[in-house]
Amino acid sequence: MENFSGVKYFLFDNRPVKTVWEDGIIVETYSIDPKTAILFRNDGLAFYIETEVSDRNEISESDYRSRVHEIYLALPEEIKISQAIDQHKDTLNKLK
Repeated sequence: MENFSGVKYFLFDNRPVKTVWEDGIIVETYSIDPKTAILFRNDGLAFYIETEVSDRNEISESDYRSRVHEIYLALPEEIKISQAIDQHKDTLNKLK
């Protein structure tokens, strides 16, 4: 991965992780919260991914998106509804 710049996706502890690389170094790492399916920055994983995760743990972007979707589908309905309301709060307020 020497001098690689771009985005790579990995499975770390069987969870999808998105990494942003610059010149062979991870500069941003993102995880999915399994309780909310929300993407959050988790740069603490960068060290572990660089040292413990090999190329065989790399997954495609479509596999990453599929796994994130599976996490979302496993959420309880009340969380999905709450997130939908939050996402569309502006539109709902305009309709009042």
